[in-house]
Amino acid sequence: MKRIILIFSMLLLAACGNEQVNEKKSENNGTKKREPTVERAKETEETKDPAEEALSRMDQEEKIEQLLYVGVDGTKLTPEDTEMIRNGVGGVLVLGGNVSDERQLKQLVNAIHQANEAPFPLFVGVDEEGGRVTRLPAPIPKFPAAAVVGAKNDERLAYDIGSGLATTTSHFGFNMDFAPVLDVNSNPGNPIIGDRALSSDPEAVARLGIAWMRGLAEADVVPVVKHFPGHGDTTVDSHVSLPKISKSRKQIEEMELVPFRKAISAGADVVMVAHILYPVLDPEKPSSLSKKIVGGLLRDDLGFDGVVITDDLAMGAISESYGTEEAALTSLLAGTDMVMFSNASSESRESLIHSIKESVENGELPASELDEKVLRIIRVKQKYDLTEAASTEAASTLVEQTEQLIGRTR
Repeated sequence: MKRIILIFSMLLLAACGNEQVNEKKSENNGTKKREPTVERAKETEETKDPAEEALSRMDQEEKIEQLLYVGVDGTKLTPEDTEMIRNGVGGVLVLGGNVSDERQLKQLVNAIHQANEAPFPLFVGVDEEGGRVTRLPAPIPKFPAAAVVGAKNDERLAYDIGSGLATTTSHFGFNMDFAPVLDVNSNPGNPIIGDRALSSDPEAVARLGIAWMRGLAEADVVPVVKHFPGHGDTTVDSHVSLPKISKSRKQIEEMELVPFRKAISAGADVVMVAHILYPVLDPEKPSSLSKKIVGGLLRDDLGFDGVVITDDLAMGAISESYGTEEAALTSLLAGTDMVMFSNASSESRESLIHSIKESVENGELPASELDEKVLRIIRVKQKYDLTEAASTEAASTLVEQTEQLIGRTR
């Protein structure tokens, strides 16, 4: 896998340059004396953290901008969109309403990359799961639903599906895919998950989902496992209103959490947290806004130290009861690293930035916690090669490869 190694190489060269230690004879006894300051300098060079170095060059507003994952309007960037990206947002979300055809989508994603003036790339993400949830235009064939892949019970196939989705999304310039779905299809009446899940068996979801995740990651597209703590047993669509899952902690541990726990152990870099009320975990706040669930369950109990991103805060589950600014700030205080909103105006975005600044200044969000959030984001951005824009090649070869892969699921 391609990795961003320039900074590491520079540090290594600097360290090697200090290997020759200045030694001199003592005027009194003729013995050689090693200069301790040189040794300390060498140790300092060897222990520099590239992410911390990048963080040290950022001012407060640049840090806050990295916490925002935003949507754009229409099929091309508006001047307001361009200015927002130029200011240094952490990520840009592309939805179905932003897509008309292959040429247009490539131009849009290229424009997003080109507008970025931050010292490192931004995430450009898309929901490309296959089945009902797909954004890519013709002539790219549509991948089958996750349940079709899961029915084959073949880890190699799941890996290749992840790799294939990485190839098709990166053809358009995307570097992040909000997949795989790690929800367990445990409720046949679920109106939103259903065949988006790999299986009704949590162990199968874990095994196949991890393979899918690795297929994406090893092709340099950042996988985002979702929807933590689990959306598979809901009877309400969180796009419309807030679902509620009334299970015991033991039931949740044995079903919903199994795939997430195993994916985290397998090296998941990004987790998307859902908008669901789990009364046994937090009787008051939905998972995306809950410190008990994000800070307690996900961070402390499951040991996840990667990037936590919310599902879209414009969804009915949140917008019915919270304003965008209130929800975003509450979520960040709960322990998320990036807040996603697909339709926030420039005014609401500026208001949110101001609110986050105030929370840092008054100690509600300690500056050290802000730095930790940004460090996690930077580390993922440094781990993957996110710099490539949309391909200029024709899609014909890609179409043929994709059709062959899809044929293996039939």
